[in-house]
Amino acid sequence: MGSASQRATESLDYRDESELRIRSIFETALDAVVTMDPVGLISSWNAEAERLFGWSQEEEVGSRMSDTIIPPQHREAHGGAFNGSWTLVKDCS
Repeated sequence: MGSASQRATESLDYRDESELRIRSIFETALDAVVTMDPVGLISSWNAEAERLFGWSQEEEVGSRMSDTIIPPQHREAHGGAFNGSWTLVKDCS
């Protein structure tokens, strides 16, 4: 078994490799990939999203998801997930 320092270094290396792999998948995806943070702000926007929606990553990162790609008729429901008005119920049936 290696030292704590060696294990920590290996863990960081693995994390870096994982991040690179995920970034590569995100950047080369054939589909639009848009992610958002817990309050509903767009946190990433790939090249296919740029092509599909017509806005650049620079324009959209930090914008509210509900103000950009959520259809107007669904925005109120979508926004409910971020203002506390939704209640999640676990179905145990």
